[in-house]
Amino acid sequence: MSKQNTTSAAVIAVMSVCGAAGHAAAADTTSAAERLMQAEAAYEAALAELEAARAAAAVEGAAVTESESAETGTGVVDTGVRAAQPEAPPEPSSGFFEWDAWEKSIDIGLNGASGNSENVNFRINLGAERKTDKMETSLNALYRLTTSDGDETENRFRFDARNDWLPAEGSKIRWWAQGAYEFDEFQEWDSRVSGAAGIGYEFMNNDKHSLIGRLGFGGSQTFGDMDEDFRPEAVAGLDYTWNIKDNQQFKAGTEVLLDVSETENVRVNSYGEYEVLLDAESNLTFKTGIVNRYDSNPGGNAERSDLEYYATMGWKF
Repeated sequence: MSKQNTTSAAVIAVMSVCGAAGHAAAADTTSAAERLMQAEAAYEAALAELEAARAAAAVEGAAVTESESAETGTGVVDTGVRAAQPEAPPEPSSGFFEWDAWEKSIDIGLNGASGNSENVNFRINLGAERKTDKMETSLNALYRLTTSDGDETENRFRFDARNDWLPAEGSKIRWWAQGAYEFDEFQEWDSRVSGAAGIGYEFMNNDKHSLIGRLGFGGSQTFGDMDEDFRPEAVAGLDYTWNIKDNQQFKAGTEVLLDVSETENVRVNSYGEYEVLLDAESNLTFKTGIVNRYDSNPGGNAERSDLEYYATMGWKF
């Protein structure tokens, strides 16, 4: 074979190879373009599916929120996203001068007769109680007026205040302080002020029964009599409460005040009271009870023992 023929054959072979390579490259280019188009189409389909899923989730969340709002009555609609809510801080203790912190009560009793004899017996009692986690406070004002055939046989006013500092957790020991003011037209003295403070012990204290004992020291001072005596007094008391039912309660107690300077002088105050809630909506109550006040040296012509029984209608607010 001549050199020229060899060269021509080589050129033809190279051209053939180049042509085949060109066809292969064109085929590869076409295949890549198709794959790109397919990938773009798949991407668009995936985006559309994602948006549809998001829309469905939003609709479902709104439906759940509306259902919950309908049950609770709030009427609030949100996106279904629930964020963790921090715990509300504990409410502060109600203040002493806050009107709503006190449970108030008023009790009125009135009976009388007219005809052969004219008698009127009037009693009004105002009370207030305030309870917190640390203390219990009670205020009480009582006024009694009795007339017989137009003449007064009783005209008396008494105001009592008492505060108990409740036991710490795990303890049964409490502390207390009390004070009282009395006016009595039919005593040798015109008025008397007394006060005491001391320690108490919870013998029993649950939802049904409460039995509290007290020991302390104080004194009383009279005004308007000849001597205007001050009596330093040791105090011992016992108070019992029985919650019979949700609407019924019984209370009883006694308190002994011993004059430590003259031990023959002693005062004893005792009481018992039954209360029933007649109507929960209006807080209408009925009370009946008995009170006995004993003074070994009342002075003048006053009796040592003064027994009082009563029945009243009242209202708590």
